[in-house]
Amino acid sequence: MKKMLILVAMAIMVATLFVQGGDVITTGRSAPFYYTANDQWTEIDAALLSRNMKTVSLTVGAYDDSVSDVNFAADVDTTEQTLDLGSIVPAFARVTDVSIVCIEDVNSSAGDCSFSTDAGTGGGGAQWIASAVDANEADVCLGSAAGAGSLIAITASMQKVYMNSTPGQNWSTLDAGRWVVVVSYIDVAAIVETED
Repeated sequence: MKKMLILVAMAIMVATLFVQGGDVITTGRSAPFYYTANDQWTEIDAALLSRNMKTVSLTVGAYDDSVSDVNFAADVDTTEQTLDLGSIVPAFARVTDVSIVCIEDVNSSAGDCSFSTDAGTGGGGAQWIASAVDANEADVCLGSAAGAGSLIAITASMQKVYMNSTPGQNWSTLDAGRWVVVVSYIDVAAIVETED
């Protein structure tokens, strides 16, 4: 009898979900759930969710190199350049993180070189990474705000990722500098199609 009471107590604890505001809601189920806009609990299939969590990465070079996926142009100025990294985020995807990690120090034949960078959904935009930060040294990591949930509203269209950067020296003087842009998202459309 004691073992049965312990099992019942454990089942009740597992079936209890804490939501914002400290309210305790007993769902009566032990699977993970999320709360929908129409006031219903919907079960999440953990295996389905893990199969549809996607991460895409691209390598960006500060000059014309053969190892990067895309490179900035070698212009003779310090004007901000915007790289269109493509429609990385599928329609209805919930973005969980966008990060830019410097993997090679920026080097300029003209001397020290800062490298101000942010990322957005359009040229010059900063929706993914809001504040331009100097990303000129290896291991500098720029990322979306922690705990922000979906960074921007989910849309019915694919969304692009743009990297916007401004060097401290002319682009044409840069002979080193590389970054990895990492985008993680839940492919909600694929989950919905699988559930239908």
